[in-house]
Amino acid sequence: MLQLHKMSESDMFHTREEILIDAYRIHGERIAYQDEAMLQEELREGSKQ
Repeated sequence: MLQLHKMSESDMFHTREEILIDAYRIHGERIAYQDEAMLQEELREGSKQ
């Protein structure tokens, strides 16, 4: 997960657990954005027909 989001495993100010939690949060936001973008595209395509 860290490599996917180009995040470092070491940080002076955060534990590895905090870094992983942040990586999963970012991943979830990206998935949600993609789902929303796909829905908007489907709605636009449906209104053209």
